[in-house]
Amino acid sequence: MLFSNIFVEADSVLSKEKNTYFMAISAETGFLFDVSNMSNLFQHKNAGKEAINESYYHGYSLKIDINSKKHKEYASLYRFSKYGLGFYFGYFNNRNIGYPLAVFGWTEIPIRYLKSKHKFSFGYGAEFGIAWNFNIYNEITNPTNIFLGSKENYILGAYIYADYHITNYLFLGIGAGFRHFSNGGWKQPNIGINIFTTSLSLKGRLNSSFLEQSERLQLPKYTPQWKWGGKIAFGKKQNGLNTPHYYKILAGFTLLRQFSYKHSVGAGVETTFSIGTMDDGRSRVKWKDIASPSVIGCWEWILSSKFVVPMDIGVYLLPKNIANGEKYQTYARIGVRYYLSPRFWAGLTVKGHSTVIHTAADFSELGIGFSN
Repeated sequence: MLFSNIFVEADSVLSKEKNTYFMAISAETGFLFDVSNMSNLFQHKNAGKEAINESYYHGYSLKIDINSKKHKEYASLYRFSKYGLGFYFGYFNNRNIGYPLAVFGWTEIPIRYLKSKHKFSFGYGAEFGIAWNFNIYNEITNPTNIFLGSKENYILGAYIYADYHITNYLFLGIGAGFRHFSNGGWKQPNIGINIFTTSLSLKGRLNSSFLEQSERLQLPKYTPQWKWGGKIAFGKKQNGLNTPHYYKILAGFTLLRQFSYKHSVGAGVETTFSIGTMDDGRSRVKWKDIASPSVIGCWEWILSSKFVVPMDIGVYLLPKNIANGEKYQTYARIGVRYYLSPRFWAGLTVKGHSTVIHTAADFSELGIGFSN
C-alpha cells in the first residue's frame, strides 16, 4: 500500500489543480421482488407477497464529492473516478415498511472517459451505508413486513449509468441497478428488501470543468509483490425469530500477490468462533460447537491507497454446524476497508453462507487488521 516512491512525478504534475466540487441529485423508481420463499422462518412460502403488492418504490438521493487531488495516481488509474458522501430518502407507499433515511459512501468509475468533443460518458457505480426509520416486523402489530427485523440496516446499491453532457459543467444522467436493505444477520427476520431500479439524475461540477484524457498520468509498470497480513473481526448473530442472540469472533491470516496497482489475489486460513447460548438454550462447551475453521480464496480490489474492497470465497474444513447458523458448507464475503496508516486498517464486511443461487447472511464483521 506504499506508493510514495512511485508517484513523485504525479504530485508535481497535478499539485496545482484546484479542488473539484461535484454534486448529483437523483430520483429512482423500481419494483420489489420477493425472495421470502427462500426463508424457513415463516410457514407459508409466499409470506412477502402481501407487503410487495401493497407497495411501490421511489427513492431520492443527494450526492457530493470534493476531489482534493490527494489520490492523483488512482485518479489516473480509474479515469478520474468520483468518491463522496450521499444522503437518501426512500418511499414505499406502505407504512408497514417505513420511510427510510440513509447516509452512504459512493463511487462512480467511468468506463468511457469524457473528452471535450464528446457528449456522452458512461460507467458503473456503487453505494454502501447505514439506513434507518424502518417500521420493523412484529408478529402482532406489523406481521406483513417480514423482510426486516431491525430499524437500522445496511443500504447497498450497484448500478450502471450514462451521462449526457449539456455543458462542461452540467450533466443529465440515466441509470439502472439494484438496491438492497438488510442488517447482516444480527436481528431476524433478515430476508431483506431487494429492488431493481431505474434512475434519472442531474449532475454538475460546481467550480471547474473536466480534465482532459491527455492529463492522465502514464504510470510506471507495476512490480508484483507479496503481501501478508492478519485480521480479527467481531459481530452479533440471531438464527431465528425467537432464538437467543450470540456473538461471533473471526481471526484469520492471508497471503496475497499484488499483481497490479488495482488487484491482489491469494489465499488464507481463518476461524469463526461462536460464543453464547445455542437456540435450544444450551451453552456452547464443545470445541466443535464453538470453532469453525476454514480456508479462503481472496481477491482485493484496490480503489485507492486508502480504500480496498475485499472479496472472499470460503469453505469450512469441518462439517457445517447448523447451531452456528452455517446453512451451507461454503460462504462469501464482501465489504470495504480503510487504511488508517500504510499498514493498519479498519473495515466492515458482510459474510454470507452461499451457493450459486442463494446467499444467507451469517454476520456483519466489524474488523481491524494489518498488512506488510
